[in-house]
Amino acid sequence: MTPAAFGWLLGELREKAGLKKAGLAREVHCDPSLISRFESGERVPAVEMVRRIDQLVGAEGLLTNAYERVGWYREVAHPEWFQVFAEREAQAVEVLEYSVGLVPGACQEPAYAAAIFERGQTNPAPAQIEARVAARISRQTRFLADDGPLLSVVLDEAVIRRVVGGPQVMHRQLCYLLDLMQRPNIVIQVAPLELGERTPAGTSFTLLTMPNGQQHLYSESLTSGHFTTDPSEIVRYSRAYDWFRGHVLSVPDSAALIRCVMKGLVNPMSVQGSNADLLRPLAWFKSSSYSDSNGGNCVQPALNLAGSHGVVLVRDSKDPQGPVLAVSPAAWGAFAAAAGRGEFGGI
Repeated sequence: MTPAAFGWLLGELREKAGLKKAGLAREVHCDPSLISRFESGERVPAVEMVRRIDQLVGAEGLLTNAYERVGWYREVAHPEWFQVFAEREAQAVEVLEYSVGLVPGACQEPAYAAAIFERGQTNPAPAQIEARVAARISRQTRFLADDGPLLSVVLDEAVIRRVVGGPQVMHRQLCYLLDLMQRPNIVIQVAPLELGERTPAGTSFTLLTMPNGQQHLYSESLTSGHFTTDPSEIVRYSRAYDWFRGHVLSVPDSAALIRCVMKGLVNPMSVQGSNADLLRPLAWFKSSSYSDSNGGNCVQPALNLAGSHGVVLVRDSKDPQGPVLAVSPAAWGAFAAAAGRGEFGGI
């Protein structure tokens, strides 16, 4: 099956299920334009997203099976200096990663990867970016298989807080990390910033264990990759990784922190592109006792269309065209309860 044929099937199943592109995009937390590109065969969806769509359209595994039959990555190419790592990673039975800068390639969402490749380029060639993204995402296939090798990743907290590609892209990337954390062979943990200088390694590195038991240590500079099988270096970085696993946040706590960071991205997202539609209010409400005809001294809350995002919108009643703040229902409820008890002194 070709990518175009898969895209046609996706579109047919979506329409049969009575879902518009925008509606499906909200359910899988992506931009409607990305759904369009999936259906045209221009972009490769992540397997976790395909499985979710399969459930939403009631395809009973048909879409997932079709996805697995597409030759998505038959003609991909890695940079020459990276090819050795890609080849060894493809054979490794265990991959241990520590990253201080970016989400590792094995865990990147396509839009996040594209933003990285576009960085620093004045006029990036779309075809070249697409090819490089395809090559990077192709590395994930074996980790997403039911019998995939162990992938253990420790991310410095700065990685999940550093916005790459804008709030919308970063939100999708963090959501993808949460999806990956549900897989039995993938462990993702966050090293909190409070560890500071106590961390035993100040640079990103990867430890690969090959089928014969041999280990390889890999790290990168700006323009090249570096491999070593030096036993002393392997021991040093293996101990560093063991230290990380004993001092970083647990998987549940790491997931909680990632969700917290995602909530912080909601407000910037609310004013960008199609997210303005996702956070469009159904109706604004204001107090009849505190607001006069000119707005008075009142804030206005509103429910939003994307109820699954769990967002309450708030604005100044005197400035209805001004900034809008998006907060969680729990935060709004706590604020309203405290205001009702007079805890803000009439402010």
